[in-house]
Amino acid sequence: MANYATLNLQRQLQEYTVHPNDNFSVGLIDSDVFEWELTLIGPKGTPYEGGLFRAKLTFPKDFPISPPTMQFLCDMWHPN
Repeated sequence: MANYATLNLQRQLQEYTVHPNDNFSVGLIDSDVFEWELTLIGPKGTPYEGGLFRAKLTFPKDFPISPPTMQFLCDMWHPN
């Protein structure tokens, strides 16, 4: 039997599939509902316009009680 986190994540992924967002896309990594690949699309009118920024979201088994972690998979420049 699936736990709440699994059902919640499946429902959210289905929602993004039915109603895609112009600013990002998501998909599962290796069919694992707890690991998503995210592509952020740089918004128009910003220095990030036209950029594609890949990231990995990892959801804990007790999500949404505990938050996901996010790791960028692309090279990032950070001023600090």
